[in-house]
Amino acid sequence: MPKQKAVLDTTVYVSALVREGTGALLVLSAAVANKFEPIVSPNMIDEIERVLRLRGMPSDDVAEFLGIWNLHAGLVIPSETIMACRDPDDDKFLEAAVAANADYIVTGDKDLRVLSPFRGIEIVTVNKFLRRLGFPR
Repeated sequence: MPKQKAVLDTTVYVSALVREGTGALLVLSAAVANKFEPIVSPNMIDEIERVLRLRGMPSDDVAEFLGIWNLHAGLVIPSETIMACRDPDDDKFLEAAVAANADYIVTGDKDLRVLSPFRGIEIVTVNKFLRRLGFPR
């Protein structure tokens, strides 16, 4: 069975790296342990970098994280513009998921979750995604 692919929205990265949220940290650890393939796009990387810095993460730490993360994440260049979310800033996650033929978008954002499933892509919370990966939650 091919490895599942998941797009993690920026809230997951902030929760794991700035707030040290246990569930979000488990998701990042599962990606590093090769339990699923995280998907990113250039627009996502730009937002993750900007928001982590705004939330107080030192620039050197952000750069180090992104350098390591890029070794684990699949990079996609979306070819389709999607305008489906109430918050247009969130459409980038849909675009990346569609471009990668992802199985999941993992988010705490209700504006995204109300769209689930989106073109066959399940949009789930961190805890629900962890259950799908076999973690007891």
